[in-house]
Amino acid sequence: MIKTEIDTRGFKEVCDELAKISGKTFSQVVKVQAGLILKRMVKVTPAADVAKIRKRSRQIANLERGYIKNKDGTEVILSGSRNPTVKFFKEASGTGGKKSFAVNDPKRRWSDARWARWKSTESRLMAALAGTEKKIMKARGLAKQAWFNIAKDLGVEDIVKAPAYAKRAKARTKKVYENSYGKETVQPELYFVTLTQRYKYLLMTKFVNELQYSVTSRLTAFKKELGRGLFEDVKRRASRYPGLFLKP
Repeated sequence: MIKTEIDTRGFKEVCDELAKISGKTFSQVVKVQAGLILKRMVKVTPAADVAKIRKRSRQIANLERGYIKNKDGTEVILSGSRNPTVKFFKEASGTGGKKSFAVNDPKRRWSDARWARWKSTESRLMAALAGTEKKIMKARGLAKQAWFNIAKDLGVEDIVKAPAYAKRAKARTKKVYENSYGKETVQPELYFVTLTQRYKYLLMTKFVNELQYSVTSRLTAFKKELGRGLFEDVKRRASRYPGLFLKP
């Protein structure tokens, strides 16, 4: 497993200063800062595009350049390689082969029996698509959820506020993966939190860089805000540091 640690130099000093200014304990400040870092990570972690999910669903359900075969030997073919605009319905012929019928041919003339067989097959297609799409759609937001799970472990989920679809996201396998968590360490004269992320997608360099920026930017912002007198503004400090300062 690849292990990457984030540079947090200066973090303790900033939390010490915030504790003095806000009147909160050091542990409260650390958790709020961690929550704000996780809030940004939820924001910058993308969720799958709904249109792309629907397209992928059609591919998985064999609805594009594939077929669904019925027990009676009939098949439905979509997006043929030679003519991707034509939808075909295939039936077994009397000679042991198959006959193809273009569903969207404007000159189509089918018997009532064939039309009924086609509509039955079409219903199976739509059911396959809906079922596959529903499973994939339920998994939308799992990456965001991985950050939110850390926030829940630390008790700062109210700060992070992940989208509803991310909170209820479930893997297509229906398994619950314990791949991200937060931990508090409390000892005499020592307190710190550990954020552990093992969600494979989020181990990509771009997310490691985003997490490092989330930490560094909070430290830089505090120094600037301190110099600009932000902490004398009751409304702005409550907005920037929820949980540390009361709203006016």
